Amino acid sequence: MKGMCYLAVIAVLIVPFVSGCTPTATDELASSLTELEQEQVEARRLNSEALTQGQDPAQQRKLLEQALYKDQLFGEAHNNLGVVLYKQGRLYEAAGHLQRASELLSGSSIPLVNLAILHATMGQWDRALPYAREAYEKDHHDFRALRILAECLVEKRDNSNELAEALQQLVMVSPDEPLRKWAMRQLKTNQDNQAYTE
Repeated sequence: MKGMCYLAVIAVLIVPFVSGCTPTATDELASSLTELEQEQVEARRLNSEALTQGQDPAQQRKLLEQALYKDQLFGEAHNNLGVVLYKQGRLYEAAGHLQRASELLSGSSIPLVNLAILHATMGQWDRALPYAREAYEKDHHDFRALRILAECLVEKRDNSNELAEALQQLVMVSPDEPLRKWAMRQLKTNQDNQAYTE
């Protein structure tokens, strides 16, 4: 079951020109932006460009680093750079960017799921579990949050109601048949363990 979750990339699309704008109108719009706003627009463009470089992690990293140079508070770029670094095996650096993304994107479950997956990958279940719980609390519809929460609880051999609820939910919502079967087996094991301890 380890390694079944994947880190998520956050896509931010930039539309550089409004349909129907003449070059003069576009120039006026660009000149009306403050320097900070122009830097933020450029950061988003670089982030979007990085997402199109799927087979070239070195280029993705370069573009995302440039985006963060333009806007250090751009949470999506921190998350995406964390994903790229994770894929390159640079886990400590990845954790730093994912942590920063979770602070900047406080309403999103995505960086938290990614942090949980990163720590789970390293076998740090005690560190992964709080991120998984927080992610699932933020978004009960985030399938990846539910999945990593269940994995963490199973790995920690947690026989609580929380595990049973997570596994039952996973059985009901998983689009993946092998994952659903895994959750059913774990649910049976959990029920057997609870019966044994009573």
